[in-house]
Formats: sequence, structure tokens, C-alpha cells
Amino acid sequence: MFGRSDVAHIADMTFQELDALLDLGKGRGMTPFINLFKLLHLNDDAPRNHNVLLESRDSALLVFKQRHWRRMENVKFMLMQCLGNMANLFLDIAEMLAENMDGKCFRRFMKLRDRVETMSIGYASVSTEMRRALDRMRDAIVQFTASRPDLLAYAKVDCQLAPPLIETPPVRDLHRWQPGGDRYEAFQVRGD
Repeated sequence: MFGRSDVAHIADMTFQELDALLDLGKGRGMTPFINLFKLLHLNDDAPRNHNVLLESRDSALLVFKQRHWRRMENVKFMLMQCLGNMANLFLDIAEMLAENMDGKCFRRFMKLRDRVETMSIGYASVSTEMRRALDRMRDAIVQFTASRPDLLAYAKVDCQLAPPLIETPPVRDLHRWQPGGDRYEAFQVRGD
């Protein structure tokens, strides 16, 4: 994600375990995406993924990027990036979900996933539901940060010592949900 991530602790989960942890189900909205973020980045079983800190709701976000902790003033942008990455990660477990969810429920999840992706990279206006999701993520990160004062102290010091961040703008010639994009083609194969 921001320079270090490991999905080993979720890669071998059964659908039942994912269902329980992500709160999959009808009418859950963004909850599974929030829970997936918590499972990946705010989980005691994956300390190497502890790469995002927020001391308070009004403070700058600290993220681990390019081998150092960095102070990011645009918290909303970074949280949107987090949700966008969670939407992409959903594609990695989509096959597992499809095998165990009824078709209608699965299609609803994938439509929601696509909405999250389009909003997170700025191709659709941010909905009220997305704003609430960002607030929930912010609160979860603040709570996580408060429980790890040593990591917060280290991150603050490392921010001061870090070399300048090298900006690498993302390159995406063809959007995934447009005809010809890999997401679009995957749906065509499934017949959805």
C-alpha cells in the first residue's frame, strides 16, 4: 500500500472467516471495505502493515511511504486512496466471495466496489455514504494510533529525518471499468 504490505494473514481465510470479519451481507454499504482496511492495516497479526497513523481527527496523517514515515496534510485524499486500494483488494478475493454468495448479493457488492473505486480516484462525486466511511476510517486510525505511542513517536522522528518524497504520478491509460479495461473484460467473461 504505502510501501509495505502483506496479505498473508488473510490469503488463506475461508469464506466463513471473511464473512465474520468483514461483515458481509445485504445492506452493509461501505462496512466491508472499512473492515477490510482494519483487517489489513490495523491488525495485531500483521505488524508490518501498521503503516498509517493519525494522532487526532484534526492532525496530519503519517504514512509509511518510500521506506520512511511521511507527514501528509491532505488527510481526505490519503483516506480516499486507502479506500481505493481496499476496492482493488476486493478483486483478489472476489472469486472466493462469488463461490459462496448468491448471485444477486455478489453483484451488489461488485457494483459498490466499482463505485468506491470511481469515487476514490476522482471520477465521480463523493457521496454522503463515502464521507461517512472516511470519518469511520479516520476514527479507527486515531484509536489504533492511541494504542501505539511508541510507533507514533518513532514515526514523528522518522518524518524529520526522511529524504524528500519522490512523487510518482499513477499512469492509467485505460480505466478499468471502461470497455477494454481489465475490470470491464472480467465482467464480460462472467456474463454480468
